[in-house]
Amino acid sequence: MHDLLDDDGVCYFQLAGLRKYWQYEDLIWGLFMNKYVFPGADASTPLGFYIDRFEGAGFEVRNIDTIGVHYSGTLWRWYRNWLANKDKVEAKYGKRWFRVS
Repeated sequence: MHDLLDDDGVCYFQLAGLRKYWQYEDLIWGLFMNKYVFPGADASTPLGFYIDRFEGAGFEVRNIDTIGVHYSGTLWRWYRNWLANKDKVEAKYGKRWFRVS
């Protein structure tokens, strides 16, 4: 990546991840996310892992922004929409998928 940036170039890196596991429920949540929300992707890696890798490669991490408060509002709206469309979801994906999600 160093070869792709100007000397004072800026790299914007966006990722989805979870907080560092500190209780059993965090592990369960990560497993659920990997199976049902981000299948085939690793969205469970703690932020510190990425920071360590970037700094270890010589990059300066200047800003970190979490969207927890805003994302919780998004999830709430998705949830309400999901419940409001229960019959459509079950018809298309089945009752099990409606319950899991």
